[in-house]
Amino acid sequence: NVVEDEDAEDPAAEESDNDEEAESEGGELAPAGNTAVATAKKKEPTDRTDDPVRMYLREMGSVELLSREGEIAIAKRIEAGRETMIAGLCESPLTFQALIIWRDELNEGTTLLREIIDLETTYSGPEAKAAPQFQSPEKIEADRKAAEEKEKTRRVRSSEDDITNVGGDMQMPEEEEEDEDESNLSLAAMEAELRPQVMETLDLIADTYKKLRKLQDQQVEARLACAGTLSSGQERRYKELKDQLITSV
Repeated sequence: NVVEDEDAEDPAAEESDNDEEAESEGGELAPAGNTAVATAKKKEPTDRTDDPVRMYLREMGSVELLSREGEIAIAKRIEAGRETMIAGLCESPLTFQALIIWRDELNEGTTLLREIIDLETTYSGPEAKAAPQFQSPEKIEADRKAAEEKEKTRRVRSSEDDITNVGGDMQMPEEEEEDEDESNLSLAAMEAELRPQVMETLDLIADTYKKLRKLQDQQVEARLACAGTLSSGQERRYKELKDQLITSV
């Protein structure tokens, strides 16, 4: 009987040992699972960021680079948009009225050319380079006046240097004054050189607009009289004058 009792207790002991092993194994797996989750949470901030610079660089890195064909297409679109804008401006009579007023003010000397156009851009443009370089009377006169003003300023400075500075006032350095004089001289020289070309263009615009305005008046009168529109020759002339105005502007 005693032997049978010991044999009966052995299965129970084995079951308890198995339960202890299972608990020990389960206890080891739980921390491992937590470690894995924690590691995944640590890697998440490196994949997603709120830095605007990094977000911009990441977005730009996925954009395809502009090819040579793309550059040509964009340049054509810019040129077409510029022509469309100028054509729209030429549809308004106020545009040509302003140009004619500027021409009259330039002739009267009440407005400087630098107040109407960008001298540096126009001077360095292809049209200015293609224009013949000659000494116009206006340029010669402007250079002469500029030279006289520079000489007069130099004499005034030399006379002021001879006088003792009692008050000890601060004077502008001569180098800055010379740079300012040279800048004004260069603007005057550019203006004198570009003035004939600009005046010629403004005169052409004024004459062409006068002819176009006459055809426009005839077209309005024909429509009011229910006589139709302009003739084929007048329509062709109207289109030519309009294209010429757009090119001149």
